[in-house]
Amino acid sequence: TVTLTGPGRTVVGIDPSAAMLDQARTRPGGSDVEWRLGTSELIEPDSTDVVIMSGNVAMHILRDEWHRALAWNQELIERETPVGRLRESHTTEPPDEYGIVVMHCHNEWVEDGEIDDFPLLLQFRSLEQLEADLAAAGLRILNVWRSWDREPFDPTETGVLMVVEAGLA
Repeated sequence: TVTLTGPGRTVVGIDPSAAMLDQARTRPGGSDVEWRLGTSELIEPDSTDVVIMSGNVAMHILRDEWHRALAWNQELIERETPVGRLRESHTTEPPDEYGIVVMHCHNEWVEDGEIDDFPLLLQFRSLEQLEADLAAAGLRILNVWRSWDREPFDPTETGVLMVVEAGLA
């Protein structure tokens, strides 16, 4: 998050863990970010130019909350940006058999008529897939937790965070 700070930018970091926010504040540049304790519910509608889920935040979003978070389907809207008026819309497809979600983005710059249509691809992997991929890279999983607090990971639960510690095989 701190890498996004700069002159003329307002950067907000949100995390449900007070300990993670305390750690983030101590990083170089941490004082340039407005840190908020909570979840994405703290983001006011139409208040941002960009929202980024970094790290493995997606795995914190459980059950039906995940589908609401992925409700990126947005009818065509028009808004003012620092570089001009923009018409934009987004639609998403359900995950395929590999866990890949495709988000189709449409951006149209009103002043010059330039149109950018592009897909964004996101992929989510199972613990078994992570184990196989790490083994192929010469690594092995040392520990897996369901939270940063090292709560035991239960592979029968769906949608939970996996904090994976790996080392040389």
